Amino acid sequence: MSILGPPVAIAMLSIGCQPAVAESEGDPSAGADAIDAATAADVPVNHDGLAAPSDASHDGALTTDAAVKWSPRPGPKWVKLGDVPLDKNGRSLPVSVTTTSSDRYLAVRVRPAVAAPGAPWCFGIDSVVLPDGTAWLDKLADGIGASSHPFGSQRALPQHGYGVFVLPNDGVSELPNGKVRFQVVLRDCRFDLPTKRVAGANRRGRYASLPKSVVVEAAREPALNNDAKLRLVIRVAVADTSGHPAQLGADSSWQAAMTRARALFSTAKIDLVVGRIASFKAPKSVNYGPGQRTQLDAVYNDAMSALTDGEADRAARFVPAILVRCLLRNDPLTAKPISFAGQTARIPGGAPFGPSASGVFIAREHCSGAASPLVGEKLGAMLAHELGHHLGLHHTDDTLGSHRASKGYADVMNITAGPSKAKGFTSKQRVALRRHFAVYAP
Repeated sequence: MSILGPPVAIAMLSIGCQPAVAESEGDPSAGADAIDAATAADVPVNHDGLAAPSDASHDGALTTDAAVKWSPRPGPKWVKLGDVPLDKNGRSLPVSVTTTSSDRYLAVRVRPAVAAPGAPWCFGIDSVVLPDGTAWLDKLADGIGASSHPFGSQRALPQHGYGVFVLPNDGVSELPNGKVRFQVVLRDCRFDLPTKRVAGANRRGRYASLPKSVVVEAAREPALNNDAKLRLVIRVAVADTSGHPAQLGADSSWQAAMTRARALFSTAKIDLVVGRIASFKAPKSVNYGPGQRTQLDAVYNDAMSALTDGEADRAARFVPAILVRCLLRNDPLTAKPISFAGQTARIPGGAPFGPSASGVFIAREHCSGAASPLVGEKLGAMLAHELGHHLGLHHTDDTLGSHRASKGYADVMNITAGPSKAKGFTSKQRVALRRHFAVYAP
């Protein structure tokens, strides 16, 4: 991402990057969002993409390859572990789930029994312990911004609306045979503070009313061949105010973007394809911030209505890529809006629940109109970068970036060097990407 304004202060659930020159994202010192901002000098960060066939059955404003149809792949099967009680500090007792060494991943989803749009708390997990006593994640500290700093070998940032977590995600570890234990924890979305139920309170971390329980679910699937070519499907929603052409699939700039994005994902042996393109109505400026997700969620839901064929289809294996005119992030500490080039709603994303956004947003322009548009190969590189966030990757040049490249290698998630200079994903990034349940064997 690239910030179009002053540096981002600590803000919960806003992971980002701020490259030295023209390309930056969000600040990982926040939590579950990945923010990609663009400097006023060059708002549209460099990125590339792939021109893949899209499914013409949905929108008249797209160009498709009639010979290729991408049938939706159902999402993973979620098994309910229980309605888990939370204490007055928004913390559960340990929850356990059995895994085997032949599992590709362990996915955990934590959600309220009933969706609560606009709630100020975020859902997370910590204290992840293996059968032999090894701790993958320690207990989150009580201080502000604790989620943005490593507290174990794995990564699990609290998320707005609900939380989804995929383990292991360090690109090295394997799942054990036996029971993996973890605890659910609530955090204040705005400031990344621990929560506490306090009568009459309604301020930073202190609330008169907190959920007394949450629904915890888990999903597992067998490991895939390490050498197999896997697939990642995206569905692209184009806002009518974005400035992108209505016939996006036939646009040479979009094809250049997709060619670049596909080339980057090919380094992880993942085939990136477009399953659908649809247009929808959206405001020119999408405003959001930590704990301020009303408009972001509304734009996401309008995009999903255009991209899907009903509720069941929303859970299919695809990533929504939402193209808008500009993204304006409000900082709760400075109260200053900052223009961003990209925003990933949660890290990792997927397993949608309720109206809470789960996808990637990319702005075509700086909100001031001061920079050249983010199109062509730059758009493709930004798309690959944001998809990397959605699949669980952090910036390799910040404290949460554990998938570092060898010296001199420009990887997709290095925001300082800038995604446009990327050669591909690192070996550890490839492992982490291929573990996410959105990626599957064709």
